[in-house]
Amino acid sequence: ALGRSEICLPKRFLTDLDREQQRTALAHELAHLVRRDPLWELFAGVVQALFFFQPFHRIARLELRSASENLCDDWAVRQTGSPLGLARCLTDVAGWIGADREPLPAGMIAMAEGGSSLLSRVRRLTADELPEPRGLGLRLAVAALLLGLTAAAAPAISLTIRGAGQEDAGESNAAAPEATALSRDSVIFHPDPSLPLSERWRWALQQDLPGGFWIAWGIDSLGGDVAESGVSSNSPGPGGHTPGAPALPTILADIPGQAPAVAFIFGFDRDGNAARDIDWIRIRSAAEPLDLTGRPLLWLGGAGAGESLAHLETLYAALTNPALRKEIAAAFTLHAGPGRVLEATAAALEREADPEVRAEAVQWLPRSQPASEELTALLLEIAFSDPSRDVRIEAVDALAAVDSPSATRALDRIADDHPDVDARSEAAQALERPER
Repeated sequence: ALGRSEICLPKRFLTDLDREQQRTALAHELAHLVRRDPLWELFAGVVQALFFFQPFHRIARLELRSASENLCDDWAVRQTGSPLGLARCLTDVAGWIGADREPLPAGMIAMAEGGSSLLSRVRRLTADELPEPRGLGLRLAVAALLLGLTAAAAPAISLTIRGAGQEDAGESNAAAPEATALSRDSVIFHPDPSLPLSERWRWALQQDLPGGFWIAWGIDSLGGDVAESGVSSNSPGPGGHTPGAPALPTILADIPGQAPAVAFIFGFDRDGNAARDIDWIRIRSAAEPLDLTGRPLLWLGGAGAGESLAHLETLYAALTNPALRKEIAAAFTLHAGPGRVLEATAAALEREADPEVRAEAVQWLPRSQPASEELTALLLEIAFSDPSRDVRIEAVDALAAVDSPSATRALDRIADDHPDVDARSEAAQALERPER
């Protein structure tokens, strides 16, 4: 969308998209013109350039752009009645964009530039229903309210000095519950597994266990093929693979029914009081052996998929060791709830600098997540735009393992248009398999 009245289309729009995709794409671009988004984009770019010393202008500009894409998607769906047509169009057009693409000129809005927003847009379009548009009066009232709250909550200077060892206001001052005694197999069970997982984790870090220990929790269900094949994954460290070691049901035998589908186990080689002190990570399904190497296990109990994912994201952000982040990236993909899993994985991939960590996350995705438009959109974006060639090839291999029409279309795009000859070759070989 350009200026106030122009929509510019590539030639392949007429040959590569079906009629439904063409209608939804044109409706989306028309929405940009109705909203005057190209002019707002130009204005935001000028403000960012003039006030270059204020980094928040760039963040605000990106957020405005993301919001405008979602609103134009909604408008296009209301006009055409075809959310799935627009979702297919987004994933197909994203495949036209190579990893070496140039940034768009100021004042131009493109429908599918890629980036982390592509996945969230496809998720919105494939949801049960889109949000209804709100009236202008309501939007202005909400904006005024938010502005007032921002002014009221603006930070002020305080002369209060906190004494040494005094806890921050708002932190829990309640005494941690007493740990149960060590069982015969060196397991300490949390006394109240109904508490939030973050509180149970904090309790575990407060225990006095010199010489090292493990902290673990479990989830009850796994997705995809991993539920059949089992999970046994380790960061470097002691007791990674010990034949004959007991499985979780044996270790947790003192409390019946505690063995989960999979457990996330974090090792500390010394007294630890924060996530950054984690030394090793083990991921185990119930039937796989687990060697505790003589250290006690603090078992926190079970957690829901959303709570477990949220806590893993917190630990991921705190860790500096790529080998540990690699295990957590794999752990993201094991949870139920594919939309939330893909969101967490996409966010981790976007901020992860180490290509081996990104490759690990991509490798696990098709094994644990059901085939969907969202999964295809994420893998297609990685295949074209990840800065690491190895990660891009891993994404092509992952698409080959996804059994869905959208994954087949994505492989077609890669085989035709990818700038890397190896990626094209991998996609072509996948398309030749009998199951395709």
